[in-house]
Parts: sequence; structure tokens; C-alpha cells
Amino acid sequence: MAKRWEWLDAETWDAIADQSPGTTWFHTRAWSEATAHTDSRYRARGLGLRLSSGELCLFPLVVRAGALRVGPLGRAVSTQPGTYGGPLLAERLLTRADWVEVLEILGEVPLGRIDCFGNVQDPVPSDLVARFRPERRSTHVIELGSLPEDPLTTYRSTLRNEIRRSLAAGVTCRPIATDAELAEYFEVYQERLASWGKTPDKGIPFAMFEFLRAAPGAEIWCAFNADGAVAAGGIFLFTRRHCVWWQGAVHGDMTKLFPSKALIHHLVGECRERGLERLDFNPSSGIGGVDGFKRAFRPTEIEFDTWQHFSPLVSRIKGQ
Repeated sequence: MAKRWEWLDAETWDAIADQSPGTTWFHTRAWSEATAHTDSRYRARGLGLRLSSGELCLFPLVVRAGALRVGPLGRAVSTQPGTYGGPLLAERLLTRADWVEVLEILGEVPLGRIDCFGNVQDPVPSDLVARFRPERRSTHVIELGSLPEDPLTTYRSTLRNEIRRSLAAGVTCRPIATDAELAEYFEVYQERLASWGKTPDKGIPFAMFEFLRAAPGAEIWCAFNADGAVAAGGIFLFTRRHCVWWQGAVHGDMTKLFPSKALIHHLVGECRERGLERLDFNPSSGIGGVDGFKRAFRPTEIEFDTWQHFSPLVSRIKGQ
């Protein structure tokens, strides 16, 4: 049988991720390289799966490094840390038949285990991964095409009032422009980590902020108070159709300005101006109050599956 998988070069990875209607920024080479840049356990690899149609399917990965991480001990994640991933076709979404073929070809790839965190833009049919330890997750998205001219009218009344108060207090929103502003926002983030009971080593390293700031499609936006100080911020990851709010933090002394709410409202308008289809809040990470924050914008909740693929040998070892 002809080999049905290959490791992709950078140009092919970039081309498929850029064109696909199912792509998120987590499918890009830049995201996998950002992960590898800040976590030496991983290497960025683009896996190509050749379907019977002749089309090449991209499966973005970060692969565990190390001399022993081969064959049954080889492990990869699509993608780390716990973000969207999975296969993409350049010109269309996957059909059920495509998914059947993708899962079959994965059994030929020399990796013992692949963790796939799913894709809200092109989800796998749930029954196909029933044997792959699926976990149901959900995210909240604002469907930008269905909003009225003034999206503020669709939010919950309390949120509408808070955003108006924030703007009246002089809060403004824009991407960070200087190294000093990046450092200031990182200090805000570090302070919030402490308030969540986390130590700095458990958070996103500064090197990731620096890497993403320089990467095409990744933007760090902040809300500034009337004096120009950072009141809140977030990392927003843009593709042609989709923007995901991956990270956010608010200054502990400025919560009464509601800067995070003003920032998300501003990004709704920004995404609409760019012609995007969705603003995605990303699955919550268990931080109290985050889910309620999202629901105030009256988003749509979408469920999808994460799953683990084991090679035939590993499956036999595990008795599956």
C-alpha cells in the first residue's frame, strides 16, 4: 500500500491553514511554533494525510521531543496547550467520509498517541470518535453576521449599562503599540494570576506574549483608562473568518471601569469591520465568573468533542 501520510514543509502548512474554511489560528504553523518556542518538550510538525480524493489534509501538531519519543512512545498534541486542532482541507470542510478516512490513516502514522482538542469550525462527528476517549466541551461564539447594526442592543441590560459607563469614564481600546505597554499588560496579567491562586510558573510566560506580538494574525489589545494606563487586555487570534479571544486579564484596581467588557464590545466591532464570521470566546478554563461574563453578550453555545487517538499497537497494549 502506498504511504498515505507525510510531514509537510512550511509552505504547504501555511497554504492549507490560510485557505481552509475550517481553520482557526491554532491550526497555523505560527501557533505550533509559539508553543515549541516556550515549551522545550515540543516540536512543531505539520502532518499531511493524503485522502483517496487526492486532497492533502493538514493535521497540525506539536510533537513531544526526545530520543525515546518514537514508535509506541511517540506522542503529539493538536494543539497544545488545550486549544483547537484537528484536520483541515484547503478548499472545503470535511465530510463524514473524509473523517472516516482521516481516522484510518492516523493508524499508519508512527505516533503512539495523538491528543486532538477538536475544532469548533469543523467538528468531528461524535459517533466516529466514541472509541477514542472523547470529552464533550463547549465554547461561546458571537455570530457576527446575525448582529444588528448596533450590537449593544443584543447584550443583557446590565452589560449594556456597564459598557456605556466604561466609555463615559474615558476607557479606550486599541492594540498595544510599544514594549512598555506590553510589559505593563504583562504585569496586570501576573497580578491576576496571583488573585486566581496561581504562581507565575503556572501562567503564560512573557516569551509567549513576545512571540505572539510579532506573529501575523496574533494581536494584543488593551483597554486604557482616561490617564492612559492599562486597565485590561487580551490576546486575540485572527484568521479570515474567525477570531478567538485566547487570553485576558483586568487590573484589580480598575474593575469598576468595566474595561474588559468595553474591550470585547470594541472587538465585536473590529471583527465585523474585517468581515469575520465569528468572535469565539474559547472554552473556559475553570476560572469563576468567566462563564457569566461571556453569557452577558448573549453568545451562541457550541459543543464539540476532544479525543485521543492511539496507534493499533498501543491500543492492543491497552486492551482497547
